Amino acid sequence: MELYNGIILKMSGLLDPRRGRGFYNTFHAHYPFLRFPLDHAFFSTDFKLRELKRLSNFNSDHFPIFIKIQYEAKASEQQEALIPDAEDIQEATEKKQEPTEI
Repeated sequence: MELYNGIILKMSGLLDPRRGRGFYNTFHAHYPFLRFPLDHAFFSTDFKLRELKRLSNFNSDHFPIFIKIQYEAKASEQQEALIPDAEDIQEATEKKQEPTEI
């Protein structure tokens, strides 16, 4: 999952609030041995993360995630998005050209 997210982050220029902050497994809330980070939230470098936490289960198979971000005019000068290299661009181009099933 991290590899896939890395490509998304590089190609979009967005930030993942979980990156560098540990595990925030959101699925499966009822089976601790099957948990992984299925749900995602990304934001631009114009915002700063203020708070991130996984909340208690409310009878769903997903845990809710609370994310508090704040717009800051100089935030993009203080944090950097990942930058795609030639290999990333080639992979994204190939993925876009693959037929999709409906």
